[in-house]
Amino acid sequence: MKTLYPERGYNQSDVQIHVGRMTAAVGATPTKNVGKGITFARTGSGTYTATLADNPGGTLLGADITLIGAALDVQLLITACTAAGVVTFTAVKTSDGTTAVDLTNAYQVFLKFYVCSSGAG
Repeated sequence: MKTLYPERGYNQSDVQIHVGRMTAAVGATPTKNVGKGITFARTGSGTYTATLADNPGGTLLGADITLIGAALDVQLLITACTAAGVVTFTAVKTSDGTTAVDLTNAYQVFLKFYVCSSGAG
């Protein structure tokens, strides 16, 4: 049984991957480094959104997020992911997993959006 599409590296032929990267700034709007059609915003202390506006009629299935930098006591948690293409994530202290902290410009956030072009997963 053939289920993989090796040229794409996943088992869903109609999934597109959109990539974005931002640099944070304490208390300010983050700077987008990479990501055509993606906007980043800070919505509160340690809370950010990434919006995929350049979504060609698909449905957001999910997202992966990675923190790049000297993350000694910080982790990122995706707290919401809407079908319309908005991912909300929070930076929290790893020591308690709940205290939100603003990211500094020493950190970058790398995000992958997985969009199903047929509208179904």
